[in-house]
Amino acid sequence: MHTGMRRLFSLQAQPGDEVNGRSRVLREQTDLLIKQARTGFVTAIAAASLMGIPMVRATGWAPFLAWLAALLIGYAVRQRLMERAQASGSLEQVLRITVIGSAALGLIITAPGPLFFPYATDESRAFLTMIHLAWATAAVTVLGVYPPSYKVYLTCSMFNLGLGWVLSARDADTAVFLAATVPLWFVLTRFADRTGQLIEESVNIRHERETLVQRLQVSLAETEAAQRARSRFLASASHDLLQPVHALLLLSGLSRDLPEGARREEVLRQLYTTAESIDSMFRGLLDLARFEAGTLQPQLTSMPVAHVLRSVQAAYQARCLEKGVTLTVETPPGVYVHADPAMFDRIVRNLVDNAVKFTPHGEITVRCQTRDDTVTIEVQDSGVGIAAADLQHVQEAFYRGSSAREVEAEGVGLGLANGTQMAQLLHGGISISSIAGQGTCVRFTLPAGVGPQTPPQALRERKKLRFHCIVLIEDDRNARTATQMWLQERGATVVAAASAQAALADCEARQIQPDFVLSDYKLGDTDTGTEAIALLRARFGPLPAAIVSGEALTAGDLPAGVPLLTKPLRPERLEKLLAPD
Repeated sequence: MHTGMRRLFSLQAQPGDEVNGRSRVLREQTDLLIKQARTGFVTAIAAASLMGIPMVRATGWAPFLAWLAALLIGYAVRQRLMERAQASGSLEQVLRITVIGSAALGLIITAPGPLFFPYATDESRAFLTMIHLAWATAAVTVLGVYPPSYKVYLTCSMFNLGLGWVLSARDADTAVFLAATVPLWFVLTRFADRTGQLIEESVNIRHERETLVQRLQVSLAETEAAQRARSRFLASASHDLLQPVHALLLLSGLSRDLPEGARREEVLRQLYTTAESIDSMFRGLLDLARFEAGTLQPQLTSMPVAHVLRSVQAAYQARCLEKGVTLTVETPPGVYVHADPAMFDRIVRNLVDNAVKFTPHGEITVRCQTRDDTVTIEVQDSGVGIAAADLQHVQEAFYRGSSAREVEAEGVGLGLANGTQMAQLLHGGISISSIAGQGTCVRFTLPAGVGPQTPPQALRERKKLRFHCIVLIEDDRNARTATQMWLQERGATVVAAASAQAALADCEARQIQPDFVLSDYKLGDTDTGTEAIALLRARFGPLPAAIVSGEALTAGDLPAGVPLLTKPLRPERLEKLLAPD
């Protein structure tokens, strides 16, 4: 939808628009010239017939009929040549023929000036001059579409008329004629220029309107397609989203009732797996929303590949062992990619997660390969594969093919779609090859990064949190309780409240001096986490703080030095923030 609306209103000039605009004007000019030339032919017959009366009296029928025949032949030849040039697609040729034909017709139409005026009376000469000038003035409605053709026609016409007056009239009469016709020439040529300009402007305005209509149609079609996709998603995903929640509730009750032992441990493991499934679904939905809003921007840096791949292997090894699937990671040391660490980790996890889902048995191999200035992460499995009909759609949002139904895979069809868009943001790409029943190979390619000049230090042992008293402000009770329990388990004293005022009152009642503030961004209908941090800092000094939110926030929405942790929040991310360096 957003893409369609942006296209609808993007009327900025594009390369080639000037050339295309000129072509549109040429087509309009040639069409009008040919149509109006037919009308001008009828008008010419009427005007020539009216001029025949004094001309026949002055010279007889033969000269008049010869002049009339030349006039009609000139019109017919010009019309025929213009139509043939238009049929051949040579618009410039149509205009050249119009100019040459207009010059010839201008001389033929006003030929009575030098040929008949010497034999005509003063009254006949004045009558013929009036008819010629009216004819020349009316011609602007036909030839004014292309001003150069009218200017040539008018100049030739007035030249012949002036020559006729010079050859047949007194000098004083000729001077009066010239004094009247020269200003008329300037007025009529300016009017022709304005007519041509109006034609060009009307063509461009009409084209812009047509373009707007086309873009509106495209935008509406994209909007309708997006709405249909969302409708399909809501129809199918509501069930997929409710299923793990339903399982989570049952497993929670079961874990509470079971005594300590192997059975309870199994339920707890399933409970964690279900929570991970819910987390994955909502992360996919949040990523999609951020893509559409244009707020998901990568923070590119050089990062090691091996650490991420080993971390992913450790995260999925247990699931693979339970299914009897062998998970192997092959990566050479010292390989770096230029990427956003969080996005890179998310994409690799999505690809491995899909491989685990669609591989009931067999093996999954994750390889890191380098070539020139690119790095490719290849995830190959021996699973159920992807049907040929589904292969071209699997990277579309909300698409779940026949393989998903076959293995009863969880999810809403966003992993590959979001991963593909993230890869594009990282200046990379994802390609997929698969054979139904034989497995799938997904290749994730990124620009290579540059490693550090000094060898990395050995990983430090995990330590307790470096903050001893943490104020937790979260208006959702379940999220507040879960975060409080996690912080307390790591040895921190926690003041947990739904608002900044309640947290401040609790600190004063317990005489606690906090050393860190962790706050949700949206607190109730009007309060925000930034306001809560400001209130606590006003009371306890410049406390370090962080914001946790599922909102699409930018750096400008947060105080300086306050990091943003995105919901759903993994424990590893919170630990990285709060554990000592």
